[in-house]
Amino acid sequence: MNSDKNAQEQPTTIHELKKGMKLVGRVKTLAPFGVFVDIGVERDGLVPISQVGRRRLKNISEGDKVTVWVKKVDRRHGRIRLTMRRPIKRRLRDLKPGMVLKGTVTDLTPFGAFVDIGAVRDGFVHISEMAPGFIKNPDEVVSVGEEVEVHVVGVNQKKRQIDLSMLDPSLEKQEEERLPTVMELAFREAMARKKGNR
Repeated sequence: MNSDKNAQEQPTTIHELKKGMKLVGRVKTLAPFGVFVDIGVERDGLVPISQVGRRRLKNISEGDKVTVWVKKVDRRHGRIRLTMRRPIKRRLRDLKPGMVLKGTVTDLTPFGAFVDIGAVRDGFVHISEMAPGFIKNPDEVVSVGEEVEVHVVGVNQKKRQIDLSMLDPSLEKQEEERLPTVMELAFREAMARKKGNR
């Protein structure tokens, strides 16, 4: 039923819900204050707008399959509070340039893609860091909800920004090593002319 191996077995009653539980549900209703999600129990859970993220909200439609985490359960009043924000696994100070991580694309902009890597903020992959060669639009390479492998390029703790790349740094290095420099090209041209004049 669920392709995500980390998701726990779906509960069938509100009494089986536990804080932090990861579930897969379907978006039932979109409201100005949040999203109601059917998680297979007698009541739909509410994901408040603050727990959806404005970028992600515009990519959600009724009937969509979504991953949520249980934030709070009020069994007495039958209320279930959910979040679409993955629990923070990584702090900004734990991220180092060169780290290879898996993440989920949360939004596309004309300049690149935001990727959830389990940190306090989504990281950003600039369009120039998405694939070798020229790309006109990020959706040529990735789509929202897709899992991608990224490399940490840099972290600005003051601005709380995470710069990511989808390019393999080892291939980039090999490419740089293979390309001749301007001086080498000029030298080769000069040698070819010299041979031609003999």
